[in-house]
Amino acid sequence: MSGTKFFEKFPTVDYNFGDNEAPVSFQNLSVFIDTFDQLREEHIYYQSYYIKSNQRPDQLSYEVYGTTDYYWTLFLNNEHLRTNGWPLADWEVYERSIEYYPNMALSTNGISIIQQFGGVSEAPLCSSDNFLVGSWVYAPETKLAAQIIRIDDNLATLWLDCTGCAPLGRGDALHVISAADASTYIADQLTANPTFEPQVIETTSIEKSYAGHDAIHHYEDSNKDWVFPSFSATVPYAFDWTSVSTMQSISYLQRLQDLNDEKRTISILRPETVLTVISEFNMLLKQRL
Repeated sequence: MSGTKFFEKFPTVDYNFGDNEAPVSFQNLSVFIDTFDQLREEHIYYQSYYIKSNQRPDQLSYEVYGTTDYYWTLFLNNEHLRTNGWPLADWEVYERSIEYYPNMALSTNGISIIQQFGGVSEAPLCSSDNFLVGSWVYAPETKLAAQIIRIDDNLATLWLDCTGCAPLGRGDALHVISAADASTYIADQLTANPTFEPQVIETTSIEKSYAGHDAIHHYEDSNKDWVFPSFSATVPYAFDWTSVSTMQSISYLQRLQDLNDEKRTISILRPETVLTVISEFNMLLKQRL
């Protein structure tokens, strides 16, 4: 039975859409799911399968059963496919990571430096009153001026509303400036001879800059437990990045890839039992119609 004709056997239920007075009939798929779940308890009918990259449901059905007709059983056997969808191809995961994380991410040393009253004071970046979401920052080394759109305190990382910006290097300064100075500075940079220098409110030091999808999401130890950098024992408020130097860094792209790969292991009907299960399913379905 083809996948298209299969759904014609389902009972229908009426739905009202918007202000339409006349209801519209659709197949009641909940009957389909509940009935198939009863059969899924019979483990002798099933085996494990790992979905390959770029493999479509119809291709998997043809590989295992010699026909594309049974692709629909893959979704009925696996709730996570029904709720989260079919695994993406690797290139699709990459494209999605670019879409989700287009902005620049800057990891810092975790220290905020404030110049006031002729002196300098230091504090943890996470407690700063100036490095906040919405604040404007300025990097003289690359002439960058952008707003902070996100802060990750666990990794002392600032996300900027900036795509395709020149990367900053380790030790480069990042200054908080006023919105007015940012506006003036951006306009001045468009002139033939820019000279305006914004007034610095607060400063931090860059450890590394990332394209958003390559930024660190977390680190993992040998047990796959998440870990984050500890504070330095010798430099007040500073992050000790050597504390995670032996850990595996997981980027935002890798995180998406891992979540996508978790969907690849599924339960499928054994080729020798698929016709038996579908026959039993049809009988159960008729009893419920």
